[in-house]
Amino acid sequence: MSERSGAARYVVYLRKSTDDMGKQTRSIKDQRTACLHLAKQHGITIAPKDIIAEDRSARRSGNRPKFSKLMEDIRNRKVDGLIAWAPDRLARNMKEAGEIIDLIDAGYITDLKFAAYYFHNDYNGVMALGIAFVLAKQYTDKLAHDVRRGITRALEEGRSGGQYKPGYVRDTKTGFYMPDETVAISGKTMFELIQEAWRRRVAGDSLRAIEEHLKGRGFFRQFKRSDKRQLMTHEKLRKMFNDPFYYGVLVQAGKRIDMTELDTAMYEPMVREEDFRSVQRLARPELAVPKRHKYPFRGLLTCGGCGRPLSAGAPRGRRGHRSLRYWCGNKDCPSAGIRAKDIIAAMSEVLQRLHGTQAQHRHYQAQARRVLRERRKALASERAVRKKRLRQNEDTLEALLFTSAEDEHEKRVLQRRKNAIKEALVETERRLREIERELSVLEPITFEKFLNTLKTLPQSLKYGDAMQKDIIARNPFLNLTIEHGKIAAIKAHEPFASMLKVHDSLNGGPGWT
Repeated sequence: MSERSGAARYVVYLRKSTDDMGKQTRSIKDQRTACLHLAKQHGITIAPKDIIAEDRSARRSGNRPKFSKLMEDIRNRKVDGLIAWAPDRLARNMKEAGEIIDLIDAGYITDLKFAAYYFHNDYNGVMALGIAFVLAKQYTDKLAHDVRRGITRALEEGRSGGQYKPGYVRDTKTGFYMPDETVAISGKTMFELIQEAWRRRVAGDSLRAIEEHLKGRGFFRQFKRSDKRQLMTHEKLRKMFNDPFYYGVLVQAGKRIDMTELDTAMYEPMVREEDFRSVQRLARPELAVPKRHKYPFRGLLTCGGCGRPLSAGAPRGRRGHRSLRYWCGNKDCPSAGIRAKDIIAAMSEVLQRLHGTQAQHRHYQAQARRVLRERRKALASERAVRKKRLRQNEDTLEALLFTSAEDEHEKRVLQRRKNAIKEALVETERRLREIERELSVLEPITFEKFLNTLKTLPQSLKYGDAMQKDIIARNPFLNLTIEHGKIAAIKAHEPFASMLKVHDSLNGGPGWT
């Protein structure tokens, strides 16, 4: 390799990655000053457009768009000289380091100058530059390893890297989470407001309702470095209700840490694990509900050609009016769609055939007794579980009443536990009363009420709203098969299936599917 020096056009490249925060690496401003001073010493004039500053890490290749554009300009011979603070500002990975050395060997880069490193453009200088790049990569790899090890050790001790958890604050010195005692306009702390949100979610409140409740009660997040306050949003609530941290499991950096087993009194669980699990079960059907429309009869209609459930929609007709239709989404299926009003007419015709004879009532009573027995059994089981939980909560509360705390934080934690147990007692007693009330009315309806109910079903199906139509249809009907735009078969739930068969046999009919 022959010795070369000097370049037609120099570019100053400055880089400060986020990994360098708090370290003793030169800032962008310091690098600029040093590099421009170096250029002046060598009589090199640098235009403002030829100073490139980038705030990206060089640990991995392809992470710096400005650097990639610079390499492209060098290959196109628009630039042939580089000035930087040190080699590690240009590259800390072997791919981009090798690219720079390759451009030097090929003559695209005719000169390199560093403010904190001497480079001479010959074979010894290129070899030394390669070693400098290797040392930069080794430093970066070691730093990343040390950071991961520190994070792992901190997590094992229950100290987090700082991810915000609504209702909690993180001590910047210890890294431990503790209840946020900031008082809102409602007089409650942020911790207590988020605990209210969890109770409402367990009770079945929607995310929108909880969001409005928190806004009305004055919940906010206060940023430490500014006076900015952030209110709760629908998306933040969704993430919060999926975070196991609130019952004691911190998930971070691929690890799961049980906070309740750590030797620290700072962390306090907000909810019980069983309440967290119930919220997850509540969220699944909510996520499955279509966001745009809630059409009736979903899942009740099946394509007779391919057996798939029918899709629903309200396309515009020739005159611009919308009408609800159902069709098979299988492109290879020749089956035609059907209008919702044709389905409602067919269902109404079936319901009108239930005139309410004594024979139908007897069949209804026989099937209803079986259903009611299963419901009583389920309620009795739930009642036993609730009573056991009631006794456990009463024992826990009695023990807490004789427990004392010394400092203010322990007193607040103890008082919250007492309040939570009291609320659990009230909720359990309320549910027990509901169970007893439902058990007392779980009896087959009289013949007169049976007649009145059957009489109103067709009209309610025809004139009710979408939700009422759906509820009425799902009670008697199990499935409707659609073929070539018509209803080919209908299956009914018991006891309606037996009632229809009895009706057809009494009138000499062909029977019912």
